This record gives sequence, C-alpha cells and structure tokens, in this order.
Amino acid sequence: MKDKQLSNPISTGGGGGHFEAHVQASFVILMLTGGVAPCLPPWPITEIKLQGRVDGFNTDDFIVLIEEPASKRKRKLLGQIKHRIKITQGDEIFSEVIRAAWSDFNNPKIFNKEKDIIALITGPLNSTDFHNVQWLLNQARHTKDVEEFERQVTQANFSPSKSEEKLNVIKYHLKLANNNQEVSGKELYSFLNHFYLLGYDLGEEEGEMGSK
Repeated sequence: MKDKQLSNPISTGGGGGHFEAHVQASFVILMLTGGVAPCLPPWPITEIKLQGRVDGFNTDDFIVLIEEPASKRKRKLLGQIKHRIKITQGDEIFSEVIRAAWSDFNNPKIFNKEKDIIALITGPLNSTDFHNVQWLLNQARHTKDVEEFERQVTQANFSPSKSEEKLNVIKYHLKLANNNQEVSGKELYSFLNHFYLLGYDLGEEEGEMGSK
C-alpha cells in the first residue's frame, strides 16, 4: 500500500492553504471556548495535533483528541481538509483521501475501530456528491448490518438516484487503496461507519454534527 505523500495544500486543493488554516483555526477555537467536536461525543477537546504525519497519521491535516472527564475515556477525529474535491473515479484528490483514510483505519497503533472516526472536510460540494454520499454514510450508521445496508442502497424507490453510483466510486478507490484487491462487504460497511463528510462554507459546518 502506498502511503500518502506530503503535498502543498494549495497545489492539491485549488487555493486550499487558506481554507485549511481556517478550518484548523475553527477547531482550535472550539477547544479554547469549551466547544465540542462534530461527530464525536460531547466531551472536552483536550488536544489538537496539526500535520499529524510526523506522528504516523496519513489522514494528517489535524487530529482532534477528546476525553470524558469522569471516566478518562478518550476518542479522536482524524481530519483531512480539501478545499475542492469531487466524488468521482477520476478525482485524484478523493483517491488520495481514501488511500490515507484506509491506511489509518487499518492501523491499530493509531486508530481504534471501537472509538475513533475519520472526517473529510471540504469546501462546498456539488449537491449530487454531498446529498448522495451523506445519505450513504447515514445509512451505514443506521442499518444493523451490511446486508440491510446493501438492500437500502439498491432499492430505487428508497435511495437517492446516484447513491449506488457514488458507492461504486468509494469501492473503486478503496480497491486501489487496498493494493488493488476488492474490499469485502463487511470491511466496506465498517469503513463507512467510521467515515464522515463535513462541508464548510465560510466556517459554517454543513455536514453531519451528531455524536457517534
């Protein structure tokens, strides 16, 4: 598996350097003001690591660590920030994101599948990408198993029109990330349960904000 190479966010994200700094700053403000991180339990943010590559993370733009004060239980969010991205087979930036996420997801030294999550944070996506991918991720988290999830996706009268197409895009990039080997249905389902898509527009979160 090829790990992600460090790259200039402006060269990969269409002017993403300013956007990346803005998103990182918004999470630092959350920590300083007692706010809570999206998609995690409402526990205090205890630390934010910027550019986590030096600590072995491939999803490395920032790492948010939280802790429940009474029990000292800890969880973390691995964040990848991309200003411009498309959920398509040909999008190299999305391929890079999935490759990094898959590597970290399967590294028990840095990622706990019982507790931790991975988030792709983007500028405004086109409505087809955002709506269909969010629907897929929500279905993964609200179905009991992979069989029920697959039934929901393939029911034309229930699922959004492009949901199966976008699922196939994710499968395509996961296969590339997995040394060109197909990812099993259970592995795909588990990955989707831990993967979040957050849209930021001038600092206002559009993505899913509920705790896991």
